Amino acid sequence: MILQSLPDITPGGAASTLSEVGGSPGASLLIEARGIILIASGSSIRLGGSNVSATIGANLPSGVVVRIDAATPEIGTIPLHQTWVFGTGTDKVSILYWL
Repeated sequence: MILQSLPDITPGGAASTLSEVGGSPGASLLIEARGIILIASGSSIRLGGSNVSATIGANLPSGVVVRIDAATPEIGTIPLHQTWVFGTGTDKVSILYWL
């Protein structure tokens, strides 16, 4: 497994895809990963679909490494351009992934 990284995301009160390009909402790299590792730094970061918000989505605790595998044939891959994070203020998410 070779880990690759994407630039950190600082959502700043909005939802962003994991593969957002240069802080431009709607401009995402089309990456289908076999797995991802997320490291959140902030107080209210959530992971989910395009409807993720301050109250919707899985909570990503600050400083905790979260690994998500798509190792089963039923799941296949994780589309980073369709996986979203929400954060407020200076919250930040670091992303590693493998193909």
